[in-house]
Amino acid sequence: GVNLAIANRSGCLTFARVHDNNNGLSGIASTLDVERARVFGITRINVTAISPHELLTRYYAHVPVLDYASVDVEGAELTIMNAWPFEQWCVNAFTIENNFWCSATRSILPALRAILEPRGYRYERRIWVDEVFVRKTLCPRPGDMGRVGPVAGVTARAAGCIASPTAGGAFQLLPSRG
Repeated sequence: GVNLAIANRSGCLTFARVHDNNNGLSGIASTLDVERARVFGITRINVTAISPHELLTRYYAHVPVLDYASVDVEGAELTIMNAWPFEQWCVNAFTIENNFWCSATRSILPALRAILEPRGYRYERRIWVDEVFVRKTLCPRPGDMGRVGPVAGVTARAAGCIASPTAGGAFQLLPSRG
């Protein structure tokens, strides 16, 4: 796997490491419900984050169709989905964490529906803390998408930022084999 912080934009961001039992409440400070997490104690550190576009460009440049993406980034799910490069990478199914504990805005389901349904996804169901969205029709096969090539170049690590946080969330992709 790749150990990186992911955010809606690439660059240096403040990461809040929450000292709960498994560090699972940690995340990007600007999207975390800091008041709820404060009870455990918080250490703020600067981390280098990359956007979904940069992540996909780096590791999936020649894979425009993904069967599945799991977005579990401790409160930053909505900002990640707003930054998703739908015009370049098509995903057949998403699970997106909608954990009311981590998100300062509480339920993000209405906003997720507003992002995904106009792009051809239907809301299937909630599985524990995850919302499941599936495309109404499968993604077009590579070559049929009218895909624009990914942007070249990678953001350099900013001074004073570590490469990745030590805890908090997961972002998983499953490339299509067809």
